[in-house]
Amino acid sequence: MTSPVPPVCRCVTKHSPAAYVVNLHHVLPQSWGGQTITSNLVPLCPNSHTATHRLIDAYVHAGGDPGPAVRKGYSRYVQQLAARAWAGRPPHPTPTSLEHP
Repeated sequence: MTSPVPPVCRCVTKHSPAAYVVNLHHVLPQSWGGQTITSNLVPLCPNSHTATHRLIDAYVHAGGDPGPAVRKGYSRYVQQLAARAWAGRPPHPTPTSLEHP
């Protein structure tokens, strides 16, 4: 019997050490109604997980896309995840903070 292959972060950066802890990230945050279901979860390395939450917070503080000057500091994958979260947010009221355990 083989053990399942652990999920891998798709952030496309070199991970050091090669064996790293994977966090399951809710694409649509739970505090915004995101469910803990396979289609709403992605594996992220700790750095990408933190970066994704920071960029989502930037969307919240800007009331929308924070602009290319802010986004350029993040990987393309993190940018995509933050944009997906913002697009799926509840319509009213606009979330004012991103709660995360």
